[in-house]
Amino acid sequence: MRLPATRLAVLVGAFCTGLLVGACGGRQATLSADEYAQTLRMRYGNIDRDLMTSESVDLNEDGEPDQVRYYLNGTLFMIERDLNFDGRPDLFEYYDSSGALVEQELQLDFDPAIDVVRIYRRGVLTQKLVSVEYDGSFTLWKYYDAQGNLLRVERDSNYDGHVDIWEYYEDGRLVRVGRDVDGDRTPDFVDVIN
Repeated sequence: MRLPATRLAVLVGAFCTGLLVGACGGRQATLSADEYAQTLRMRYGNIDRDLMTSESVDLNEDGEPDQVRYYLNGTLFMIERDLNFDGRPDLFEYYDSSGALVEQELQLDFDPAIDVVRIYRRGVLTQKLVSVEYDGSFTLWKYYDAQGNLLRVERDSNYDGHVDIWEYYEDGRLVRVGRDVDGDRTPDFVDVIN
């Protein structure tokens, strides 16, 4: 999975501040249960279902589970669903210790790569990551306000791992577009949309 350098640095920083206690720069830090659970995702390949308890449901009565609820230390952590009944989960939902949905991962094609990630805060969609090429490399990011209104879209149009197009929205309509043409990761041109 390719990540823009800034997003990779955030992930490494989050990992080093607690998951490896004392292993990164000698800092002694611990993650809360919710923070630890946020580091476990299908797209990172670090979920060990054997460490969780589960309960399954066969929604279409074909003898195969179509929905499985996983519990980490007795608390709902993840629900995986097989939306197209092909025997493999397509949707993974993650919950915090209060039972609130915090994230969804979707597989839109038939490979194991995650193609869309939706991030929620207090039940409202705040961010969406999209793998335009369906290969697990996120090249489109959408950001939403506290009411779920689209604020900004960032694109990596040349697939070099860096945002080069920024779209800004107000009241549901596109108002500005910034473009980085020289690769310095800042807009060289800004088009105002009337």
